[in-house]
Amino acid sequence: MDMTSVLADCAFTTGLENGKSLVQRYSEMRPARPGTDESYLLNAYLQAKYRVLLMHSAVPGAGLHCHDVVIMRSCFLMDVAFSQSFG
Repeated sequence: MDMTSVLADCAFTTGLENGKSLVQRYSEMRPARPGTDESYLLNAYLQAKYRVLLMHSAVPGAGLHCHDVVIMRSCFLMDVAFSQSFG
């Protein structure tokens, strides 16, 4: 993945101005109608968290076993495309 895309996504959801991210300010100014696709997507962006993961092993067709180096915990990343390209 292009590092510029990763940094742009990170800035979009975590860059703060007056203690709020761009997504938080947008959701306050233009609230989505509950139950709409826009509402589900906006809520997902509001809950996004960035991780630094070390990949350990793939589960073909499902995802990857990883280790989060920030919180020092193992986790499973469900992503079919990653599971097929890891190796």
